[in-house]
Amino acid sequence: MRGVKEIEAEIHMQERLLSDAISHGDKYPNYDEFEIAIAPFQAKIRALSRELRMMLPCEIGNELEKDDCIMSLKEFINQVKSGMFIDYDGWGYYVKEGKRTNIQILPSDIKYNAIRKGFDTIVWFNK
Repeated sequence: MRGVKEIEAEIHMQERLLSDAISHGDKYPNYDEFEIAIAPFQAKIRALSRELRMMLPCEIGNELEKDDCIMSLKEFINQVKSGMFIDYDGWGYYVKEGKRTNIQILPSDIKYNAIRKGFDTIVWFNK
């Protein structure tokens, strides 16, 4: 099983490859072909990031603020499934002991069943 450091290193490598492909974007005749060329790098980075979020050690951070958008994990999952949240909208963090953790959750995590166990609340941040 790969560890956090190995996944982080692979993410950085994929980001460098993506950056290189973007810097050579002028070799593509149109934007559609450019998008096709960079899509595999983007997909790999998203998959690796999901894998990383599933294994990151939980660190408890800041207290939740009065104005934070706090919801149960079940409510979040239902809203994602109904189309209320997509990755473009923002991101959340799992909550533990009434505080935000370092572990991010994205709406697409629901599609891939990449949901951390042991949490029942998230805090949501719109872009």
